[in-house]
Amino acid sequence: MNNNYYKKYLIYKNKYLSLKGGTRFTSIPNNGNGNEPRLGNQCMWISIRDYLNYHRGIITTATALKRSIGLGPPTDLIEFDAENKQLYDSLVELTKRLNISLLFIITRTDGSIAPYCLNENGTMNPFRTINGGTGNNVYIASYGRHFELIINSSYYQLERHPNSTIQTGVTYRPKVQIDNIYTSPSNVPENKKDLAKALVDNTELQQNIDYFRQEINKMQNEIKQNELDINNIRISDFLDQEEKQAFINNYNIMINDKRVLIEQFRIKIANLSDEQSELEGIIASLS
Repeated sequence: MNNNYYKKYLIYKNKYLSLKGGTRFTSIPNNGNGNEPRLGNQCMWISIRDYLNYHRGIITTATALKRSIGLGPPTDLIEFDAENKQLYDSLVELTKRLNISLLFIITRTDGSIAPYCLNENGTMNPFRTINGGTGNNVYIASYGRHFELIINSSYYQLERHPNSTIQTGVTYRPKVQIDNIYTSPSNVPENKKDLAKALVDNTELQQNIDYFRQEINKMQNEIKQNELDINNIRISDFLDQEEKQAFINNYNIMINDKRVLIEQFRIKIANLSDEQSELEGIIASLS
């Protein structure tokens, strides 16, 4: 395998993402099948099934949950992807029916929580939320397209229902998809080791692309707010012209700094995407 892309990525990662993380947690593991016939890659729905079992004492199947929102057998081997409108809309509908909020926590290859998914006080800070505001938070560990239910972390514990058939969880370990089954990279067969390594690398690249995209969206929203603030200053009756201009100049400096940073992040995304394209070719050749 040509590892030039990986060496360049490591240099990039050390330069731009040397952030503090390392918090470990407990999850209910699943391999995307969940001991249900004819299922594969269904970890999202299994995680919700596990939540209902562990926290509410409701025993059901991922298959039954999917059928209840109109997802038939043709979807039973398709990974959940937020870009898949049918699957995403169906997931939103399920969260509304169950009155739950899904909070996604990005994990790193070593099994710890990504730094940008941790608040300064150590509590979890979701990268993405679906159906927020219900008060019934369901924290989901996300590594690539594999998902598992988080039941215990720093400052967080999901209460176990006495009727649950799940006794406890395990220390979380990220997984990659090999032949429609999610497994720890260290447990894949010898002839799949190179593929597993490439999948891990690809997940890390995608995580970083997603991170920079999120930061760009945040800064774009901040720029919109700054522009509204400037307009409010212009029409204010409480400031004289000199004061108005001072505030406006300050906001313009902040806006310009953010636009410069956005452009730098876009360049980083483009470089990472180029590396990812090369890596995906390697994955295709190994699959």
